[in-house]
Amino acid sequence: MDPFVVRWQGVKFERDARADATKVKQPRKPTKDAPPKATYRKGSVAEKYGPMFERMPPLNNEMPRENSEVLSHIMKVVQESGETCDDKKAQRIFDNLRQKFYSIITFKDGFWQGRNYDGGVL
Repeated sequence: MDPFVVRWQGVKFERDARADATKVKQPRKPTKDAPPKATYRKGSVAEKYGPMFERMPPLNNEMPRENSEVLSHIMKVVQESGETCDDKKAQRIFDNLRQKFYSIITFKDGFWQGRNYDGGVL
């Protein structure tokens, strides 16, 4: 099948016979030299809190919440930044940062940790 162009027309895509498919820009492949820099939607939880927790050490997230090392750590770090933080806010931050499309906090070897944790002491 020869290349062709489609355009969004109202509520569906339609083929555009007048457009030249050879002039459509192709996506560039990322270089292997440097990993892509993470960018997040402006004002999102990931943009605001991601840098605080990318290097979080491995912690246990047991239930009930009172026993969660992760939530205690999140509350402590957020409070040290000058914001108020209770267990509900800490849970919301944790739930957002562990989402697959952010993966700022990941589950590894039975513990939650920041994706850029390097084994050092914070």
